[in-house]
Amino acid sequence: MTFTQPQIDLLQWLTVFIIMLKFVLICALAAKLYQKHKQQSLEVTDFFVGVFIFFITLFISRIIFFYFDFYLTDLDTANYLIGSNLMYWRIGSLVTGFGIGFLLIVVDKLVLKFKLKGILGYIVIGVGILHLFYPVYTLDDFWTLSLISTVTGISIMIIPIFFLYLGIKVPGSRTVAFLMAIGSILYAIAGLGISETVLGLFGEDIRSIIIIIMTVVRAGSLIMMALASVKLHV
Repeated sequence: MTFTQPQIDLLQWLTVFIIMLKFVLICALAAKLYQKHKQQSLEVTDFFVGVFIFFITLFISRIIFFYFDFYLTDLDTANYLIGSNLMYWRIGSLVTGFGIGFLLIVVDKLVLKFKLKGILGYIVIGVGILHLFYPVYTLDDFWTLSLISTVTGISIMIIPIFFLYLGIKVPGSRTVAFLMAIGSILYAIAGLGISETVLGLFGEDIRSIIIIIMTVVRAGSLIMMALASVKLHV
């Protein structure tokens, strides 16, 4: 699938909006963390710190992908294997894998009392590391690695299951746990909605509408997860 120039411009501006939103949320969480630490509040939980680190990795990886998409390749797969372009995609994928994997480990520890031994998180981090070393000589190799990396994307859908379980098990945390679950689901849906696999099914006019809608959904999901991280105590 190829993007038209208006679609590329739209994606670029919407990506800038998401990057700025992530930065604002990170600053807000950092201020909250500092305030609680200064007051020696017991409300600073491992989960709060876990989500804070998760947001930082999302912010860093999105900046890297932004540079790769709009300055190195212009969203053209023909430019992916030129020079060192692909290395930026590899590093961005590694950072994303680390962030999601770390959050999975934290959630496993706090919600499931480490019954899974962090295995799911370690798998996702391992897939992220694989991005650095998997040999890519052709675009077919790249698409194979991209297919493998869907493990990272799918893993986001595991997080809502954890929080739905928490909401059912601990009535006092039900509302906030469900908020985190819904936020995680919407974030995963938004990521899938702007993928080439989905956008390629629609015409040019519909693609632009979907891109806008998915950006709004992603923004809402990030705000929901940030709010849940402040209020949830597990």
